[in-house]
Amino acid sequence: MTKPLPALSLRNDAIAPFQTMELVKSAQALEASGRSIIHMSIGEPDFTATPSVIEALNQALAQGKSHYTPALGIAPLREAIATHYLRTEALEVDPACVIVTAGASAALTLACLALVNPGDEVLLTDPSYPCNRHFVAAATASQKPFLLALRLVISSMLNSSESIGALQHAAFCSPLPQIQRVLRWLGLMWSTAWPKFAAAMAL
Repeated sequence: MTKPLPALSLRNDAIAPFQTMELVKSAQALEASGRSIIHMSIGEPDFTATPSVIEALNQALAQGKSHYTPALGIAPLREAIATHYLRTEALEVDPACVIVTAGASAALTLACLALVNPGDEVLLTDPSYPCNRHFVAAATASQKPFLLALRLVISSMLNSSESIGALQHAAFCSPLPQIQRVLRWLGLMWSTAWPKFAAAMAL
């Protein structure tokens, strides 16, 4: 007699299926049947790694670098990431504060488990990456949609100067310093990008 499988934890009830991967499977099945498919569902390019990356991987394998790495990432990579932020963003980041993960999902999961307590509320932009809510659910916290960014982006498409002002106003009116910094950054980025966007749309 087959024994019944053990019951899953209750947190699984709060995690909905990741429909994007279901869409990918359907697209791959159509492609295998001979249909021509343009993949626009998941965040990965439709080309492979560059020759320099492939060469570096082959060299690493030839040198026997196929064992476990330190949990936080190898020191040269963490130092290179810190140097990148200093060079491109003028931010001084201690390499000891850099953690390398296998993709953003792993990083966000670790961040939620390290910083979020059961019952906490986590602000999530809406719309956002579908899995973000699952990272929050894994930490037994609840999500709170943050719609302001969407409204401001739509406003930006209609009136650039009005939206930039709205971003700046929201940055100073927000009660949370973290939100203030994000909104100021959005305002700066959009004020810089708008002329290029408008010029491209006029072509």
